[in-house]
Amino acid sequence: EELEQIIENDQTSSQHHLQPICFPNLTLIRIFNCENLKCLFPITVAHGGLPKLKTISLENVPKLEQVFEGDEANVSKDEEKVIHLPQLTDLDLGRLPNLMSFSPVGYHFVFPSLEFLNVQDCPNLTTRFSVDSEQSVHAET
Repeated sequence: EELEQIIENDQTSSQHHLQPICFPNLTLIRIFNCENLKCLFPITVAHGGLPKLKTISLENVPKLEQVFEGDEANVSKDEEKVIHLPQLTDLDLGRLPNLMSFSPVGYHFVFPSLEFLNVQDCPNLTTRFSVDSEQSVHAET
């Protein structure tokens, strides 16, 4: 049986603590040729749980639908949840035919250190990437 999720949504808080799962020293995520993976992490992991992450590289993950998965019902139409990945320098998304978004609707990612962005063969991607006046890259769905 192949992996559909790295962390189950009901496991984002440990049983003994109310703190979300955190990977304080994780710098690189590279996943390729993973047939059944549908999402990389729950959105709760992105809320300060990846402070040193420098690289996300996802290639040929045909069933991936979202990089960060979450509950869109928790975000009101007038409210936007901003998440910073302060150290991310490389974002590489390739051959992801079912990828619809980087994150759920209502979430806005900011990558102030991003130097390399590659998006190829992601025909269903609705996330918009932009650069602001301070050269920070944004991802909005």
